[in-house]
Amino acid sequence: MGKKKKTKAIADKSARGVNPMKPSPAHSPYLWLVLIFLFAVSIRVGVHIQTAANDPSYGHPRQDEKIYHGWAESFSEGEMPKDIPFAASPFYSFVVGNSIYRIFGANPIAAYIFNNLLALLNMYLLFLLGRKLWDTRAGIIAALVYTLYPAFIMVSPQRNECLSWVKLLPGCSERNHV
Repeated sequence: MGKKKKTKAIADKSARGVNPMKPSPAHSPYLWLVLIFLFAVSIRVGVHIQTAANDPSYGHPRQDEKIYHGWAESFSEGEMPKDIPFAASPFYSFVVGNSIYRIFGANPIAAYIFNNLLALLNMYLLFLLGRKLWDTRAGIIAALVYTLYPAFIMVSPQRNECLSWVKLLPGCSERNHV
């Protein structure tokens, strides 16, 4: 674009009351982050509805999930779990038992919803991590990849890995960029 045409375009925008130096809302990283967040919510709600409709064992813990559920029930009643020998620590069950199960009762579906909320928090934490280590664009790409990665969509409702990412929060929330 020639210098004369560019000057005319800026003058036209100024005449319409648009600040030509201000970036458009479409270029805002937070708009993209909100859109990715809404997309992630819609995917997870869709998977939740689809699984509930087609899986008769949905909401009935089995295998490892059954152990976590039993531990969370014990913690929600103020007791220590009796069957502690297990490869994983009971921290996740402690958090779910002392928060979600005390509020909503020992309902595995409430734990699934809690895990999905943690997964959405993880998406934001990955955005912060990418922005801190590289730039805002890297943070948006990291959030999008996390949102679209099938393993995080299908497994996160029933697993405790979501809670481990929350530990990144203090380091990612600092405003000093590298």
